[in-house]
Amino acid sequence: MSKPLTNSFFGKCYSRINLLQNYTNNPDWGKVDSSIDINSQEDYKRKELIHAYQVEFLPELFEKVEFSSFSYLGEIGGSPFVQSKFALNTFPNLKALLTDRHEVYWQSIAKLEILPRTKFDTFDALTDDLSLFEECDILWMWGVDLFYDDERLLNLFDFVKKHEIKLVIGSHSVEHLKYSPKRILFNGKTAKNRLREVRRNTNQPVSHLTGVYRTSHYYRRLSKLVNVSHSDLGTHNSYRVHIFN
Repeated sequence: MSKPLTNSFFGKCYSRINLLQNYTNNPDWGKVDSSIDINSQEDYKRKELIHAYQVEFLPELFEKVEFSSFSYLGEIGGSPFVQSKFALNTFPNLKALLTDRHEVYWQSIAKLEILPRTKFDTFDALTDDLSLFEECDILWMWGVDLFYDDERLLNLFDFVKKHEIKLVIGSHSVEHLKYSPKRILFNGKTAKNRLREVRRNTNQPVSHLTGVYRTSHYYRRLSKLVNVSHSDLGTHNSYRVHIFN
């Protein structure tokens, strides 16, 4: 994965501190997971309850980005779309384009007709053309940036800059992860636990790299490469919320 400033000793040290690679031993990673099927409104309500913590801070976000001024929301990601549903229920004039990599996920929700003023589509965040979102004036993604390499993120920044789209990224916070680089460097107990985990996994199937967690500082450096402004709204539960435009 591409990383700015890695051609120097300083760059390598910077990346060590501000990036955390994520691996999985799950051989079915990336495939359709039938356990998250939504076949009824009751199924969806259960999902909403599970993800309720992910919408608690949205009123604060709406105020800080003047959400009422937007008319067309796009989401890269993200069944069951609980954040977008909350936004649609809050702003009756808002329309939405909601996407997921797996068609079966969004189709199961679309047929329930519980998300008003919404279009659904299939979109692979890693390969598909962002032109699908050209008509949106605000675009967000929750926990998806993990799977982007830096080049893809920079393309996304260029896209929202060109089309004057506000971008919200809810990123899983490196600063609060159990084994974040800074905690490993400066917390001896965490480092020992991490070493024990590595030893336990020695005989497990070969791990697959799923993506990279980034600190807020790393995001700031990335955005400067393409002259996009960045603001950090802080950490809300598991998400650190970044605004780009």
